[in-house]
Amino acid sequence: VYDIIRFAYGTEQGAFVDCDKKLMCDNILRLLNCITNGAKLPSDIVQALYQKASNPLAYDNSYNHRKVLETACGMIRKQQIENGKGDVSMAYDPNITDRSYLYGCLLAIADKAESEAYDEQERNVRVTNARRYWNAFLQRPYMTWGIIEERLRPYLNKLGKSQVKYSKWINEITSKMSEEMFANNNRLDPLYLLGYHHFNEYMYNRNINEEE
Repeated sequence: VYDIIRFAYGTEQGAFVDCDKKLMCDNILRLLNCITNGAKLPSDIVQALYQKASNPLAYDNSYNHRKVLETACGMIRKQQIENGKGDVSMAYDPNITDRSYLYGCLLAIADKAESEAYDEQERNVRVTNARRYWNAFLQRPYMTWGIIEERLRPYLNKLGKSQVKYSKWINEITSKMSEEMFANNNRLDPLYLLGYHHFNEYMYNRNINEEE
């Protein structure tokens, strides 16, 4: 409960994310009502988490953003269930054809591929184009994806044979969308965060298995 509130309303304070104590106490009481009385999640808390997770450049520590993202995904999934929109898997589901979810997967692929092309020193200081254009991607996914994909090409070339798996994943995800769906430039809904998070985990697990 503490993490939900501090990630929703807090700011990065050095290595940690924290928020005002009164704000913390007031909102913990609201969440306790959900736990003890079965009340629905307050929509403003879920929305605050969604907005924080959609702004990775607000965090100097990538670990902090990852924890905010994970918390936001859990709350968005819970809200989907409460609103009768169905359950969403806790891991990447290749059967999901939701446009926002799939665009989130594409963002994860671009982010991972570019960062893998960095050397060790660059990883500590550089920001990927996926993260740099994240907010624009949320607002105008089709147009922004064209920019991200174009800027990704030099990094894919640096990866040599490893670029094949990323190109394959991009093709697999885009093939799940119709031409009309893919060209839809409307703002993404919160499900894109689950697509991003799920596909990141999927790629990480695939890499671990390949190493073994």
